[in-house]
Amino acid sequence: MISWKKIVFFIICFLLLTACINGKEKMLRDYGGTYVGDASTVSSLVRSLLGGDTPFGLDLTDQVINVNYIYRPDQNSEPVGYWSNLDNMEKGFLFNLVYLTILVPNANGYVFNLGEEYSFSIARETMVEELQTIFSDFPTEDEMWDQERIKQFIRDNQDFIIELVENENYIRVFFDRYKIVTES
Repeated sequence: MISWKKIVFFIICFLLLTACINGKEKMLRDYGGTYVGDASTVSSLVRSLLGGDTPFGLDLTDQVINVNYIYRPDQNSEPVGYWSNLDNMEKGFLFNLVYLTILVPNANGYVFNLGEEYSFSIARETMVEELQTIFSDFPTEDEMWDQERIKQFIRDNQDFIIELVENENYIRVFFDRYKIVTES
């Protein structure tokens, strides 16, 4: 028999988890219309995304958001942080791509590196086309600069975005088309 203490504990855990996810989504909504030239704001946005707790370097040359996550502190050490579980890599890359595409409208592309071992890159226009096929209400290029429109889009679609990046079939199809490069 399940005790009342266990039921109360599970309810509290569920409420805290829901509050954390909603807090993160609300915080991300506030980055709508971020300009890629604003390195400080882009850096804060990347820190708010999945794996942002892992140390990283950021390069915005040619308006490409290039994030270099420190995957291993040195060659002989174990991987650290969010990226230490490679099962997180595709979901993390996809989640971060979706939000960067929505929130930084003047980026030309995105590059994610996990140390020198894994690399992924995609052009913004390719990612926009991908998202337009998924979301019937995906903002137009002009609407991307309207912070209220972006906030509304994220509010309306945040649950679906999470479902999308958790969908193993979609992840497989996406990364079959757009490959993660493994460096040897």
